Amino acid sequence: MSLFTTEKSIGGNIVTLVRNITLDDVEVEAYGTGDDYDINFMLDAVDGVRITLKESVVEQMVQAFGVSVCEAGRYLSGGELFAGITDTWSSKKIVAYFASVNYPVKFTGLKGKESRKARAASLVEKARSEFKASRETLIEEQLGKITLAVENAVNKANKRIHGAIERLVVDLNVKEDALVKVMSKNDLLTLKDINVENGGIEGKIAALKAQKKANDAKAYHIKRNAITAHIEAELGEKTMEIVRSFDGAVRQVGIFELS
Repeated sequence: MSLFTTEKSIGGNIVTLVRNITLDDVEVEAYGTGDDYDINFMLDAVDGVRITLKESVVEQMVQAFGVSVCEAGRYLSGGELFAGITDTWSSKKIVAYFASVNYPVKFTGLKGKESRKARAASLVEKARSEFKASRETLIEEQLGKITLAVENAVNKANKRIHGAIERLVVDLNVKEDALVKVMSKNDLLTLKDINVENGGIEGKIAALKAQKKANDAKAYHIKRNAITAHIEAELGEKTMEIVRSFDGAVRQVGIFELS
């Protein structure tokens, strides 16, 4: 059963993940400490499996998301959608998940090679025994993580479609000739009437703005003349010379107390 269903939409497909990742969707390879380990270079005793999505599943995602990939597997667009699934530069480099049991190998307090070998062998056997007992649970945990990564990819892909729809429906980000094609004759006639009406409104707004500007200028000169008359009556000629030097000066915002 396919992982996805798709619905053609604006700017691509709306993708739905219809089931979780299962063992049928992944490659499982043995991973861990081999029988020929060298205790001199041993940091951990490990037993488990390495899990990766199958290339065919990645290809399903590429097709569903409408992502561009060159023949070599390099993403030409949309690679960021595959975080946690593949290297975001290449669909061929699939991210590995590890279901394993790990034990750090430490030889503190041990003397002699045989005692160190015995410690290492004991830890390797312990890791193998515990992994065997919990294999299914550990693998299911990693399959859950892979499913989550795929869900995140689907959500990010669908978010791009959401954005494309919003730009079209809300922002009306569409060419005028394309818009005309989807409108009825009645829509076009109504828009024509609205444009004519708006033209009249804009003319009235321009006239009202001009009237307001004239009124503001008239009010300004009334106030200025009153202040000038007050200064002339109360102060001397030298002050008035300074006042007259401001004829035509640009108005500055501020408050000055008259006394």
